[in-house]
Amino acid sequence: MKTPLPIFLATLLLAMIGSRTVIAAPPQPASAATGTNAFAFDFPKSVFVVPTNADQGLHDPFYPTSGRLWVVATPTVSTGAAPVSVLPPLAVTALSGGGKVDWIASINGNPFKEGEDGTVSTPSGRVKIRCLKIDEKSVTVEVNGHQIELPCKSNR
Repeated sequence: MKTPLPIFLATLLLAMIGSRTVIAAPPQPASAATGTNAFAFDFPKSVFVVPTNADQGLHDPFYPTSGRLWVVATPTVSTGAAPVSVLPPLAVTALSGGGKVDWIASINGNPFKEGEDGTVSTPSGRVKIRCLKIDEKSVTVEVNGHQIELPCKSNR
């Protein structure tokens, strides 16, 4: 169905007049002279209360039975003494060689010859060691600047 031309033109004219009144004059704020926005709204500030103990009746919404919110960290006081270094647990797991053949010691499962550097796995992580001396009864290694003599469990 064809739209007659006069109806189309009338519709177009009404659309132009209607849009002109909307675009013509933007509303002026009430206090244009002062430069402040009349539409300003003060949003309320969020307030978060961190409980200090379980007696206040507050709890972690994700882990309501957890007591981790009530654990208080105690500061550590330095005594000025030198820190004590904890040496990792090392053990000779195997020993081979002797006579005309160089000794090879297996420390925590890793093989070492005298003078070799390497890393071994310990429960506290990987540790770099240097094998200093290997004999029939013990293996001497250097760990973090400390010399340690590891006894060999002999099967002979």
